[in-house]
Amino acid sequence: MAEIVPRPVTRETLGALVRLKVAPNDYSIARAYVEPGCTPWGLHAGAAVVGFAMDELDAATGECWIIRFTIGAERQGKGYGRAAL
Repeated sequence: MAEIVPRPVTRETLGALVRLKVAPNDYSIARAYVEPGCTPWGLHAGAAVVGFAMDELDAATGECWIIRFTIGAERQGKGYGRAAL
């Protein structure tokens, strides 16, 4: 199993993230750019994009939450979710 590495969403990976067969990621990615506390991450296993996550920092409390976590349908059941968390 490849190590799972969170990486910033980039122009090069945006298409692969939007095409993952999960609940649509496009809304979450757009939200990240209008809400300053949100940070989107592509989840990568080697060169493959396998999932998407987004965290949100609450500026008032300093707490950070995982508010979105998905593994593409075609990649589920292979340990990627467990490795990413």
